[in-house]
Amino acid sequence: MTRRTTLVGAAAGAVLAALAMTMVVRAGVAEPELGGEIIVTPSVVVTPSEQRATPTPAKERATPTPTPTRKKTKADPVPPPSPTRGGGGDDDDDDDD
Repeated sequence: MTRRTTLVGAAAGAVLAALAMTMVVRAGVAEPELGGEIIVTPSVVVTPSEQRATPTPAKERATPTPTPTRKKTKADPVPPPSPTRGGGGDDDDDDDD
């Protein structure tokens, strides 16, 4: 009885895996629905007669203020680490003779 239950469970798992793979492949092949064309229009429409009627004042250029530059300095040097005391640093306990 347990062998039949195992076989039915494995068959159901295989069918579900095949169904999932089919859905993934279909989703990958289908092109996304992005809608129609997007038309952008200006919010205010200026006719040529209105454009000539209102003279545009000349904008004065403001003189740019020089930004203060930082003086680039080197960082302080870091001293090397102090040597460890007690020998050559071979902490292995095993014998390599």
